[in-house]
Amino acid sequence: MNRSIGFPLVTLLSLIAVAFFALGYYFSRGETADPLQWHEEYQASLWQPLREQELRLGDVSRVLGPGQLWMISAEGEPALVSRYRLETDGQNWRAQATVELAEEHMDSLIEAQNWQPEMYDQPLSTEVARALADYPIIRMSMQPEEPVDILQITTSLGQPDMRLDIAGGETWIYQRSGIAVSVTGDDAHSIMFGLR
Repeated sequence: MNRSIGFPLVTLLSLIAVAFFALGYYFSRGETADPLQWHEEYQASLWQPLREQELRLGDVSRVLGPGQLWMISAEGEPALVSRYRLETDGQNWRAQATVELAEEHMDSLIEAQNWQPEMYDQPLSTEVARALADYPIIRMSMQPEEPVDILQITTSLGQPDMRLDIAGGETWIYQRSGIAVSVTGDDAHSIMFGLR
């Protein structure tokens, strides 16, 4: 190749390569978002103990503040949950912790509350919540008032291990972390911790 043609050609090709790398970097930066503040903030106090099956109802209340204990119907079965409100990441969130009760304790609570599967959620007294402070939490969910862009989810949690199609959307599964995310289009509606 003639040196007088070769040098400008190499320079041109180098500039094109640099431009492609710059464009790739620019577009890759556009595919991220701010991570969810509460995910990192509660890593040591909530998510790690939950993953290790060491989280208790009293622990959640110490971290998130006083909650309200509820008896609810979960697909026709009774469940005991504690609900918390928090403001983070520019909006309101509801945190819900599911309490694990032995069958005889649940039966006793069902009888005391005269619970029926078709009933609305029933609030329980703060005395009951205090009495159950040492009971284990088996799962927690975080639900935003407004859907969250999935870019915030991938920035915080990475890409999911699995994506399962469900009616009206997907469930993203993070097996190693024990997390499931409910997704519709580009929006995430809830994040559940404690998947086993």
